[in-house]
Amino acid sequence: MDITLRVLQQVAIMLLLLGLGVLLYRIKLITDEGNRQLSSLLLFVVNPALIFITYDQAYDEKHLQGLLLSCILTAAGIFVMIVLSHFLVKDKHKEYQVERFAATYSNCGFIGIPIVNGVFGSEGVFYLTGVITVFNIFVWTHGILLMKGREGEKLTLKETAKNLFTPALVAALLGLIFYLLQIPVPELINESIGYVADMNTPLAMLIAGLTLAQSDLKRVLFNKRLYYISFLKLLLYPIILIVLFYWLPIDSVVLLSIVISLGGPVAAACTAMALRFNKSPVYASELFAMTTLFSAVTLPLVVMFHTLMDFLF
Repeated sequence: MDITLRVLQQVAIMLLLLGLGVLLYRIKLITDEGNRQLSSLLLFVVNPALIFITYDQAYDEKHLQGLLLSCILTAAGIFVMIVLSHFLVKDKHKEYQVERFAATYSNCGFIGIPIVNGVFGSEGVFYLTGVITVFNIFVWTHGILLMKGREGEKLTLKETAKNLFTPALVAALLGLIFYLLQIPVPELINESIGYVADMNTPLAMLIAGLTLAQSDLKRVLFNKRLYYISFLKLLLYPIILIVLFYWLPIDSVVLLSIVISLGGPVAAACTAMALRFNKSPVYASELFAMTTLFSAVTLPLVVMFHTLMDFLF
């Protein structure tokens, strides 16, 4: 099946699951507290399980090279978006720090993993672990400096290190060790981890739906500034990255795994950082809600643009 059609199919599935999350919140079957608990389950158990299990495969030098390449290109891509955001999101706006963070950092764990896993399977998630690793390094260094500003709260080296070593990063490092040394995982444990990992997509989208249901969508949809930041995050930046990276000798699975991850909706960390440093957390959550909604349309368009590049060149 064509990659664009696979992305459309995966997005359609995810939209149905997202809609279920909205419904469950509206009928009060799951509360705000339940949403927080599900989010913790996803971040601390399910995501790490999926990341770890993707490394359970025979050693392949091509895959290892793709992983290293995904780290390098992700770092380059995030740097490009930081520079673009500096010029395209002016500091004359009150919430410019939140907007720059939102335009730069995507929800590569919550949204990126389900889409990449659905379209490319374990190979895509394998490369995506490189994206997540680099993402965490940038978020907890540049992201913090951006959000706290000159007058903001300072984090100690210990706090920064603690934040860097997220469950996803730990799972990626452990998985890489098992992969490089070809350490076998007992079948019983392997299957158990696999069952937990299978919860990733439905759980992630239920949480997205629950979060979306808490937003004032009427107010969000009439905020013109949100459309501008959404355009940068979901269309302009990923298209620029495709144009920049297309000419490199890169496997399309590696390239699209990176672009889909970096071109997804605003990172959930944006709201968390905004709360921590008192930088318009409500606005941050609105950016998350709008970009999550719009990404159902923009992600297939971005993949179609890559297909068009293939056709033209």
